Amino acid sequence: MSYWDLWDNYEKVKENAEDTNSLIYYLAEFLKHKTEIEREYADGLNRLTRSPLFFRGKSAMVPCLKKLKSICDQQSLSLKELVNNQQNDLIASLKELMAKQDEDIRVKARIAKDLAYELQKQNLYCEKARNCYFSYCISSEDASKKEEAAGKKYLKTVEDANNFLMKFEESMKPILMLYQKQEEDKIVAIKDVLKKITIYELSYLHSAQYEKELLPLTLDLLNPEIEIKKFIDDNLTGKQLQRFVFEVHPKRSNIEILTKNSEDEKTNNDIIDNIIDKCWKGIVINDEDNKNFHNIISGIEGRKYWIKKLNDKRLENKYNIHSCTFGIVCGLTTLLLDRIQECQDLNCTKQLIMLSQHFYEETLSKKTFMHQVLLAHSLWEDFKLWGNLIISSVDLEIQNDAKLCAEKTTSPKLRPIICSKVHFFVQQMKNFMVDGNVVEETIKVIQEYYGINIERAKSTNSLDP
Repeated sequence: MSYWDLWDNYEKVKENAEDTNSLIYYLAEFLKHKTEIEREYADGLNRLTRSPLFFRGKSAMVPCLKKLKSICDQQSLSLKELVNNQQNDLIASLKELMAKQDEDIRVKARIAKDLAYELQKQNLYCEKARNCYFSYCISSEDASKKEEAAGKKYLKTVEDANNFLMKFEESMKPILMLYQKQEEDKIVAIKDVLKKITIYELSYLHSAQYEKELLPLTLDLLNPEIEIKKFIDDNLTGKQLQRFVFEVHPKRSNIEILTKNSEDEKTNNDIIDNIIDKCWKGIVINDEDNKNFHNIISGIEGRKYWIKKLNDKRLENKYNIHSCTFGIVCGLTTLLLDRIQECQDLNCTKQLIMLSQHFYEETLSKKTFMHQVLLAHSLWEDFKLWGNLIISSVDLEIQNDAKLCAEKTTSPKLRPIICSKVHFFVQQMKNFMVDGNVVEETIKVIQEYYGINIERAKSTNSLDP
């Protein structure tokens, strides 16, 4: 069988040729993208061979790392060879075949198209002449002149069509056979390309596999125990581990002055820890504990540590103080307030205001909070102290905002902050049942310091200068 058997179906022959051309085009595109990916991978492997890893090996690790580097190097070379074979052999041969076939068939395809069109016309002419002749034969029993003329025309049309068929066969058969030959060549080319891809891939895999199979042999030489022993032997000095000793200068015979402060601080912290633990367990402290507490809170570090321990209890949610020792904790904190009042320690004051509203003793009838016991202290009647607390809180807020630091004191952006702090501390003063005159004096201090109207701020939420 040959393509000449399809003499009446040229369009299908042409479509089949175009489909095969598309297949070859996509195969060439596939190989092109494949080579791009493999070339990039080969370049990446080549870069890996320059990794600092391969210059930092030691002892038995060196052969292993060299073999790993050799694997990357060999794989990169094999990939580049695969890329070159695909690009220079496979892709080039497909492009060359398609270019040659296109040149051979281009003119002949136009001729074949014209011949196929002419064949259709001859079929139509014959069909039309036959129908005309048969219609006259059917319409009359006897032959007429019109029938005779139609018969002659029909005969002439058939003769012309047969003459064209001879020309059609003479011209069309070589073209169809060329299509067949090109189709065979394309199928052979596709088969050849796929076969070569398989060969090239197997060659690449065998080349890379050979290097990889040698790696386990070098890994067997790597023994952690031997490596560690060698490192220790190479760096062992033989020195014994000894404690550091404080050496006294010949001119100084007493070192107590150097260590006294740190030891005292540790002792003081231990005393406060012991007092806090006793109070929360409901154990009454003795006179020695009370005396020690007096001495400790005379220093700023002692006061800070007491507040720190109270804050630790707050974070642990241990707000409830045993009823046997609640009065003791309040009494010790009152002593602390005495020292704070003398030193005007704003930070400690602010923390005690907040902490005292968390801790309480619980009886059968009610809860008594620490601040309800502390509110009788004279510290809370000092309006200057409250004013300084508000000012320090505003300053801290400003310091935490870089933009506000650049603003003037009376900037509109500062006014809501001032207003908020005033309202907050006024509420705290109410919690401690501070006299109304003290509250008014405190507000006056803030108004004079910042030049704002606090009363109007309460109603309009804005502060006027």
